[in-house]
Amino acid sequence: MFEKSVVIHAPIEEVFAFHEREDALPLLTPAFPPVRVIRKSGGIEPGGRVELRVGPFRWLALHTEYEKPRLFVDEQIEGPMLYVTLAISLSFAILLFFLTPATAGHYLGEWLKIESAWLTNLVEGIIRILILVGYIWLISRMEDIQRVFGYHGAEHKVINAFEDGAELTPEVVQTYSLEHPRCGTAFLLTVMVFSVILFTLLGPIDSIWLKLLTRIVLVPVLAGISYEYIRWTAKHLDSKFVQAIIKPNLALQHLTTNPPDLKMLEVSIASFNAMRAQEEAEAVSVL
Repeated sequence: MFEKSVVIHAPIEEVFAFHEREDALPLLTPAFPPVRVIRKSGGIEPGGRVELRVGPFRWLALHTEYEKPRLFVDEQIEGPMLYVTLAISLSFAILLFFLTPATAGHYLGEWLKIESAWLTNLVEGIIRILILVGYIWLISRMEDIQRVFGYHGAEHKVINAFEDGAELTPEVVQTYSLEHPRCGTAFLLTVMVFSVILFTLLGPIDSIWLKLLTRIVLVPVLAGISYEYIRWTAKHLDSKFVQAIIKPNLALQHLTTNPPDLKMLEVSIASFNAMRAQEEAEAVSVL
């Protein structure tokens, strides 16, 4: 995490009032690299969004906390540092959830003298799922991550309330479920399960290096299959069969969601409404 502190010799009320001005952002941005405000909705209260063009990069920030006149917080949703973070995170995920299980399964299969490609890939798949669940459980012990999972739970509740046509107020949204069938956690578990099927169809691969290469190359294929599966199950939730097969996905979400407080719900509702307003504005501009 990068930190920067600046001491301003002025009353805090005056400094805070300056940041609430409509023209505060252009006045605060440096001349280089060139910064251009593309779109701005709301102020510095939770739910406010600002889209910038910083040189060749798009920068999108969302305001999440506001305590006048003490503080306001905005978080980068999209920007240069996010691209770097995404690349590092993706590389780490492939190493941890694909290459490590493939290597462990390969050598474990040799040690146990397993000749069946299906059994070898099943062992690899079990190791992969255990690593996923163990990783989620471990990070869920961290205080900061528990707060993140609280916002994750708030997001689920807001979406469930919106899809039910309910009024989006913290008190009403709080009554809705933490589970959601289109959750990213469900997507991760689905990828793990389909990896067993897809990698088994490849048949036996004796070379460990060729096996690792297939695990990397087929990640986009697995992601596409899993995405379409999640979409299909979400459209057929009235089916008893679908309700049964998504139970593991819903169960795993209890590791990645925490019951949110009303403040978290307020932030999530504001963010959701701002997102909808922006989508509607973009749709109108396209027309």
